[in-house]
Amino acid sequence: MDNLWPEIGEIAKKRTPIVILNEQGSLLAERTEGVIVGETKRSKGLEDKYTGIGKLTGNIFVYNFILRAPFLQYTYKLFTIAYDIFSYPTYFINIEDDIGQEVRGQIGPEIIADNEDEYMRILRIIFNTKKTKKIISSILSQLD
Repeated sequence: MDNLWPEIGEIAKKRTPIVILNEQGSLLAERTEGVIVGETKRSKGLEDKYTGIGKLTGNIFVYNFILRAPFLQYTYKLFTIAYDIFSYPTYFINIEDDIGQEVRGQIGPEIIADNEDEYMRILRIIFNTKKTKKIISSILSQLD
């Protein structure tokens, strides 16, 4: 019997938006010596709410990105992303107000990444907004 499927090694593997967020969360923990951790949490039950948004089709993945300071038992949700099985476009939704305003000032009214490069660019902008820096600084100042 002939196997009509391609060699799996021939299929390009992409880093998904959640994998990238998890990497960035670990890098934040590393940079703050574990004081602040970037966590992703799947938003179960919200998938239906965002199905049909933009170009999203079928089953979608919805994740929150949260800054967590374990020693303070403190969390702060920065944003939510939604994407389908194809990973891109990825939609940034429920962005904290001040952060969203600053990002929209640089990107435009809709915060959507059509590919990994755009996604990384948007994350860099979000992580470097005045509000994100203020949150991180405020958490770190609790150590003094």
